[in-house]
Amino acid sequence: MKTPNTTTLLFVLFAVGNASAGTVTLFNNFGPGNTYLPDSGYDIGPSATLAVAQSFTPSVNSTLTSLILGVSQASPGSDGIVISLQTDSGANSPSGTILESFSASGLPIFGIASSLTTENSVLHPFLSAGTTYWLEVSPNSANTTAFWNFPFDWDFGTIWAPSTGTCLSCVRSAMSVTADTVPEPESIGMFTLGAMALFGLGIVKRHRSIL
Repeated sequence: MKTPNTTTLLFVLFAVGNASAGTVTLFNNFGPGNTYLPDSGYDIGPSATLAVAQSFTPSVNSTLTSLILGVSQASPGSDGIVISLQTDSGANSPSGTILESFSASGLPIFGIASSLTTENSVLHPFLSAGTTYWLEVSPNSANTTAFWNFPFDWDFGTIWAPSTGTCLSCVRSAMSVTADTVPEPESIGMFTLGAMALFGLGIVKRHRSIL
């Protein structure tokens, strides 16, 4: 019986190890080319709703890689915003438990520009499939007057604000959540078996060389 060579087993291990790995978009309600409405959105600031959060539910186990938001400021010089990824409270609202947060400033001007605000994850928190998470945008200081803009095609879902509570069917703001998928246990098991086979092949070859 012919024994598989090391190159073949290495190829199999590589294929199995990468079968479930890759980048996936967990949520995206932007228009074509990540466009959004530059002159329409929720107010973010002390005189308005203070903060706005909206939920998303990953379809696969993954780790966060980046966030893209359509956000803007009322005028140049306005203080920035804080973007926080939070767990769910169990009552259709953010829990206050922050998995990762980002500060953004120098936002495009409301009603004029529509450039994207991109935040790359440093902590890469684990996101469990079927679990609800919240992305909240809040003012960075009392001088913040900002907006979380709406997408071109209005998207309805669950949002939360401290002044109004939870709304189950309200217009959601423009955002995209990207993550790296985490291999399923079955794939990890196959990888482990392949590694054991490769290790065993090395022992057999070494034994033959000794003989």
